[in-house]
Amino acid sequence: MKAPELSSDLKMQYNIRQMALKLTANRMYSCLGFSFYVKPLASLITAKGREILMNTKDLVEKMNFQVIYGDTDSIMINTNCLDYDQIFKIGHKTSTFMNTHPPILFK
Repeated sequence: MKAPELSSDLKMQYNIRQMALKLTANRMYSCLGFSFYVKPLASLITAKGREILMNTKDLVEKMNFQVIYGDTDSIMINTNCLDYDQIFKIGHKTSTFMNTHPPILFK
């Protein structure tokens, strides 16, 4: 979605697709955990989500940033920086690093 050559229509289409996948995953979890009560699968989803979040926290801390909060699919970090441009660069560097080091879901 961040490729500069993509048209705005294609970016919008990709965004709709990613939101649909996220909604489907959330609904699937709800069905497994509540409607059908397949507790082992619902527990696996929760455990893997937490594992990914903790792995992300560890990687960010190795970059010498303090993680101050994490929930579901995101973390907030303390950069100890007040310059907006520098914070933006740190955010870009951090997200690029995370996107190029995806977690291993199953070992």
